[in-house]
Amino acid sequence: MKSILNRTLLIVLCVTITVPILLTALYSFESLSVIAEYAERIASPTVTGMLNIKLFPEFASIRQYKRILIDEVAYIRYYANSAIYGLSVALGQMVIGIFTAYALGCFQLKHRNLLFFLFVAVMILPFQVTMAPNYFVLDRMNLLDTPYAIILPGIFMPFCTFMYRQYFVGLPSELFDAAVMDGAHSMNILLRVVVPLSKPLICAGAVLSFVDAWNLVEQPLIYFKNGALYPLSLALMMDGGKATIFAKSTLFLLPPLLLLLYYYQDIIDGIQMCDLK
Repeated sequence: MKSILNRTLLIVLCVTITVPILLTALYSFESLSVIAEYAERIASPTVTGMLNIKLFPEFASIRQYKRILIDEVAYIRYYANSAIYGLSVALGQMVIGIFTAYALGCFQLKHRNLLFFLFVAVMILPFQVTMAPNYFVLDRMNLLDTPYAIILPGIFMPFCTFMYRQYFVGLPSELFDAAVMDGAHSMNILLRVVVPLSKPLICAGAVLSFVDAWNLVEQPLIYFKNGALYPLSLALMMDGGKATIFAKSTLFLLPPLLLLLYYYQDIIDGIQMCDLK
């Protein structure tokens, strides 16, 4: 009975999450006039009751995609901004996380548990707590209104370090002793032993960091005055182009969705490896 209830709950959750995504993708092939009319009906104060939901477009059209990919150059710029921020943050967190976790998990450093506790404490702080200090530091460094205002704070977030350290600390000491006996130094052990063993975990951390950076809204809204630097996540929120919003949202979903699907098994294995339950 319990198993049936669990499966039913999971099915309901999957349908609840999947249906809006599918409808967004399907509506992106509706004509511009139909979407504009539909948006006006939603915004009209006289509309009462349930709105009719069309599962399939009457006449499939790619006009929405033509409008945003060919006619609206700004959309491509916002898309490129999001890609730059996401890839930079993911790569930076991965590299810094590997080296920091290696030091905290594989070396008998003095007060290493205290240092790790500070990492965890920083990780659970909401952005609103660190917003003002970050703003003043970036202002002093003349980095406001530059891409580095997003990238630098992002690559030093402790999420990847926390994930990697949880696995590194459980590696058997015999593994390191054998590597030392073979003449390997610390960097060789990291690159030739620890990193290959941790590949699923490293991929999982990088993908999750990219998805988090891809969805940034508050940081660019505070750190940027120049709208040309906005990521796509913020540009969509402030966009008034209702007739093309479904195509824009569909393209916005593609990179994180494809990454999550491609690295699905690595993400599952990585979470299991670091004992995040």
